Amino acid sequence: MVIEGARLKVQGKTCKAEGCCLLEKSDLLGRVVVSKCGRDKGRAFMITGFSGEDLILISDGKIRKIGNPKKKNMKHLLFTDIYLDELGNDLRGGRSLADAHIRKAVKEVSAKLL
Repeated sequence: MVIEGARLKVQGKTCKAEGCCLLEKSDLLGRVVVSKCGRDKGRAFMITGFSGEDLILISDGKIRKIGNPKKKNMKHLLFTDIYLDELGNDLRGGRSLADAHIRKAVKEVSAKLL
């Protein structure tokens, strides 16, 4: 499945035109995002899956655990250039993740971001 028209930073460049970015959804697993709206505004999360066309499943290992991820619309997320490679590879490989690993990784990254 391909994401079209997402306003994302790809290789350091910001995509502004609709339909110019083509990304595989599996490439986004493990990417760090920041919530732009809602009660979780400003919190860092990791992409753990997808639900439908525009909904992304996000988890931080603390409030939103891997067993009950938050469904968030793509337009309500700020995509960063940071990937949690090891965790993303585990998700792509179908291996289970511990909330403690996600929590630790997201905490380290959010200290740098925020």
